[in-house]
Amino acid sequence: MREQAYVSFDVLREKISPSTHVRSTLLCSSIQALRARGHQDAYLRGLPATQHEAMLGITPGHWLPIDLAVAHYAACDALHLEPAAVEEIGAEVAERIHHSVLGVIVKLSRELGTSPWTALGLAKRLRDLTWKGSDVAVWKLGPKEARFEWVGIPCAKSNYYRSAFAGFLRAHMGLFARKTYAVQIPSLCTEAMLGYRVSWV
Repeated sequence: MREQAYVSFDVLREKISPSTHVRSTLLCSSIQALRARGHQDAYLRGLPATQHEAMLGITPGHWLPIDLAVAHYAACDALHLEPAAVEEIGAEVAERIHHSVLGVIVKLSRELGTSPWTALGLAKRLRDLTWKGSDVAVWKLGPKEARFEWVGIPCAKSNYYRSAFAGFLRAHMGLFARKTYAVQIPSLCTEAMLGYRVSWV
C-alpha cells in the first residue's frame, strides 16, 4: 500500500523545538533495571562524579532537565552492553512505567481498542507525559507496519538509548499484539532524531 500519514508533526520538521525536560520516572526505571543486572558500579564509573548524588537521588513523578538524561545515557553507552541486552532493558522500563505515568495511555488504549495502531495513535500523549519538547510522527506502511519518527530528542546521540527505545516500542505495542518488532532506520537516526520501522503479528 502507499505510505500514509497516521500521526503528523505539529509543525514543520525544521521548526520542532528539542526536548528540555524528561519525566524522572523514566530515569528511575532505567537505573533500577541496570542495578538489577549488577551494572550500577560500572554505570557510576561512566558518570561524572559531580552527578552521582543527583542521579542516585532521583525519585519518580517530577520533571528533570534534559542534561541529566543525556548524562545518564552517555554513562550507559560506556557500559558497552550488547544491543539485545539493551533492548531487553528498554522493554523492562516500558513495563515499569506502564503502571505509573503511562497507565493513563494503557487504560485509554484498551478502552478504544486492542490494536497497536491505537497505541501508535496515542504517541503524542505518551510524549507529553514523559518529555517536554520534541515531536513524533507515524506513517502507515502496511496493515501491520509503520514508521515511527521522533525529532528533537537529544538522547538520540546515545547508541544505548537508540537500542533501549526499540525495546520500549516493542513492549508498548506488545500490549496489543502477540509479536512485535522495532528496527532502527539508520538514515533517520542522528544526534537529535530517531526513526524505526515497526511491525507486528
